[in-house]
Amino acid sequence: MVLRPLERLEAKLRELLGERDVDGHGLTHALRVRRLARDLALKVGADVEVVEAAALLHDVARALGIEGDHAERSASIALPLMIEAGISEEKAVKAAEIIRRHRYSSRRDVASLEEAVLRDADMLDAMGAIGVARAVAYGALRGRSLYDLEDPFAQRRNPDDSKYTLDHFYVKLLRLKELMNTEEGRRRAERRTRFLKLFLEELMLDLEGL
Repeated sequence: MVLRPLERLEAKLRELLGERDVDGHGLTHALRVRRLARDLALKVGADVEVVEAAALLHDVARALGIEGDHAERSASIALPLMIEAGISEEKAVKAAEIIRRHRYSSRRDVASLEEAVLRDADMLDAMGAIGVARAVAYGALRGRSLYDLEDPFAQRRNPDDSKYTLDHFYVKLLRLKELMNTEEGRRRAERRTRFLKLFLEELMLDLEGL
């Protein structure tokens, strides 16, 4: 059976990463972001092949444990992999540039519709139930406490997600809805943000012993 370029690319990614995903940025994350990105691309009229290829490889360096700027490293790894899989050089270069620019902390202005889609898909996967699971897994991996014993919900202090996993909700996760670039991304972010808030409400009740 002859595989299409995106199928070959996914097969290569599976070969590189396996199923191990200890920090929330491995194969399962890539596949979820690919699905979200494809759906968003179809809704807004972006180039689906470019978006899917970028989504599959946007965190590949991080998943492989390569040090440094993971967006830059991932773009460098992604370009030859995409061309080898049969994606045209023009589209591969565009996808690699999107990967290079996607990092949340860079806060760059969006340069293309495809970049907007990848950013939205990546942020959506940090929200909702999967966002809670990823935050807890990542915090545990980094040796962070789940919450501050004296002020779990950062009501009387500035949140610090380098120490407490729960603070990551206030530093980043609850803010993502406002950073969405597409209308469809914002619509989906609404539901996922509601879940994050509900989780915090339920956790507050749990910690009160109710």
